[in-house]
Amino acid sequence: MMDDTDRKLEPHIQELCRSAQEELRQLMRDRAQVVKHSSSSRMLSPNNSANPPVCRDILLTEKRPLTANEVYRLVRQRFPMLLAEHKEPVSSVTTVLNRLVKYGEAESFFVGKRRAWQKVGGYGRLSHLW
Repeated sequence: MMDDTDRKLEPHIQELCRSAQEELRQLMRDRAQVVKHSSSSRMLSPNNSANPPVCRDILLTEKRPLTANEVYRLVRQRFPMLLAEHKEPVSSVTTVLNRLVKYGEAESFFVGKRRAWQKVGGYGRLSHLW
């Protein structure tokens, strides 16, 4: 049961929550920009696994969860030489995507029998039809 003091504080608490939510949204936008900038400014090297900055950038720019095969195709389109010397390029991409999950920069889940990855915060798991 709420007393008069609780009723007087309730609008202030709601405003504090709204303000904290907006600040968190802004911090997440700022973080995405920093990550995007850092991934675009690093050197690309064919012997550098599948290159985490490239995979990170793909997850940030695509607006849906992606499988390792989809990320591989996008890497190959944007940077054809990056994976040219890899024996198992999709495995290399999968390794990098799993590292991004470990670093807290991506999340993975299963859709049916397929694993998909997306940026942290995601786009909604139902936004992509398999």
